Amino acid sequence: MGLETPWGAYQFNEICLMVGRRVENNLNKGKDAFDGLGSSVIGKMKRGYQSAKQFVKKKVKIKNGIW
Repeated sequence: MGLETPWGAYQFNEICLMVGRRVENNLNKGKDAFDGLGSSVIGKMKRGYQSAKQFVKKKVKIKNGIW
């Protein structure tokens, strides 16, 4: 069962909520973001935040700084 059904979408939302709460609580406590989420995939992930520099296509200079 995938996200094509309402039940699948609901389950996906619940999982995202649970994982998000765990990550936020860990960050607030000064722990590693994925501490306690002992999946082998998550355990091998690089820690920290990914730079958005690779997504910049074009730099635009704004005259007055408001956009």
